[in-house]
Amino acid sequence: MGKTLDRRVLGPINTQMGGDPVPTGGGGGALEIENNVDGYILKATGDTTKIKGIPQLQWNETQLALTGSGDIYVSGSDNYLYLHGTNSTGESVRFRVGVSGSMLKVLEDSPEGSI
Repeated sequence: MGKTLDRRVLGPINTQMGGDPVPTGGGGGALEIENNVDGYILKATGDTTKIKGIPQLQWNETQLALTGSGDIYVSGSDNYLYLHGTNSTGESVRFRVGVSGSMLKVLEDSPEGSI
């Protein structure tokens, strides 16, 4: 069994105990937010110290509404938009909104939460 020392190690642990004297990584840096307005959706700018509020896309937390001042596109591999709600019998389901040919279709897709 090793010997127990009856003294404390004094000094910054990061230099005295073999740690990195100049830590790197998250925290501590300044982050600038351009267009910092309540409700604006934030997007990355490509600059590690800056994000930007988008005035054309806003979130209203009281109404739970996403609004846009222009067209909003939904795109992906299947190009579906899913909406959660209840069907005519009151069962929780999700609805799949999509376009097939020139027809807009809203179909009951699957029970909510079974994705």
